Amino acid sequence: MAKKNIAVTISSPPHGKDNVMEGLRMAVGLCAGVDEHQVSVIFCGDGVYNVLSDVQRDETSIKCWDMLKKLNLKLFVDGKSMEENGVLEADMDDPIKIVKRADIVKILGSSDIHLDF
Repeated sequence: MAKKNIAVTISSPPHGKDNVMEGLRMAVGLCAGVDEHQVSVIFCGDGVYNVLSDVQRDETSIKCWDMLKKLNLKLFVDGKSMEENGVLEADMDDPIKIVKRADIVKILGSSDIHLDF
């Protein structure tokens, strides 16, 4: 398969559903593969709670977060969703870039594949 631009959006909160972990594992797998896909992970809506530095994570999700930070992928969070949910930049885990919704539209528009979790 040829190299693809892939966007993974996480719009679910960190607790109560397995789909957040599935999305993060999917992003890791796509980035770590031999095709060297360009993967962008976008946290929006209630998904912004996943970027909090004090969010409770189990051992599997801690390993996944560590891997996300080591791989060649881009982590973004929707600034408007942060504002709507009362999430402050000081509360975030690093290295996640805060972007405007117009930037998210551009990222999604330039993606060959979009996966939503």
